[in-house]
Amino acid sequence: MSVLAQPTCDRKLLVSCSAQHQLRDFTPFTDVSAFRPVTAYSRGSSGSRGRRHQLVHCRATKQDVATKRRLQEQQEQATDVSTAESTIKVPILSGGGGGIFFWWEIGAVKYLQQRFDIHKWQMRGASAGALVATLAACNVDSEVAFECAHRLSMEHKLFERSLGLAGVWGSIVRQWLDELLPANAADMCRGRLKLVVTNVRTFQLEYVDDFATKEELIDANMASAHIPFFLDGRPFASYRGKLYIDGSVTDFLFYDNSELLKCNGDAFILDYTQDKLMQTTRLDFVKLRNPEEIEQLIAAGYAYAQRMDEAGVLLQYFGGEGSLQSPNTGLRL
Repeated sequence: MSVLAQPTCDRKLLVSCSAQHQLRDFTPFTDVSAFRPVTAYSRGSSGSRGRRHQLVHCRATKQDVATKRRLQEQQEQATDVSTAESTIKVPILSGGGGGIFFWWEIGAVKYLQQRFDIHKWQMRGASAGALVATLAACNVDSEVAFECAHRLSMEHKLFERSLGLAGVWGSIVRQWLDELLPANAADMCRGRLKLVVTNVRTFQLEYVDDFATKEELIDANMASAHIPFFLDGRPFASYRGKLYIDGSVTDFLFYDNSELLKCNGDAFILDYTQDKLMQTTRLDFVKLRNPEEIEQLIAAGYAYAQRMDEAGVLLQYFGGEGSLQSPNTGLRL
């Protein structure tokens, strides 16, 4: 009679001691397919033919268990890294209103670009600071921006106009942005850049941050920087069917940056009024400057950022993340 035909009452299920020892190492992460039942036969202790017994031997090798454990540890480590990355605050750089002191802010950004990798930073901006934030998000070189602005000012004969920037500044800024910004500027700014505007109907500050094209990005900048009548002779700027004016109006009126720029205190704000070495009056921001004065503003902004770095202020906001070199390395223009 074959072994399978033996009466079940005569069979005994035996589990080897070695299998029991291996089963103690079994974890829920072990693949059950590693345990393979094996039929074995043994001769009875009486020395006779003996009866054949079916033995079930679960073969779970230590190598199988170790492999599963390594996979489990790798999954746990990946989860820990993902959780840690999600809790790290992304640095925020905000550009405040400033008119011609845009160039001071550009100087500060130049230092930050040399000191840090700012490509993943969040950017906020109002008025002139909107232009700064946009150029920074698109990684536009400050020297190229200066040279382009100087060329356009000469082409439009700004220094020969009795009214200076009044009435023509808007069209020049628009042309300047169009030349400087790359074709994929909207893509580079998407998810990173928010510009502050003042809604004419409610006189409330708002963010605009969804730019479908480069042209829309420029329109949003022009809305954020729109000083009524002064910029282009018009009282308002239009963006996506809504009317806006300069996003730093309330900042100018109340001598303080808006909460949309402060970001609950998490943003480092570029504000020329915080530079104690700058001697300015309230209306200096609309004063036309010659190229030499512009270069001085750039140098002043650069020096301010360097002083903030030496004082440890920058690391409070940026935490050393993305640092390209150590502080106090003597960076110069």
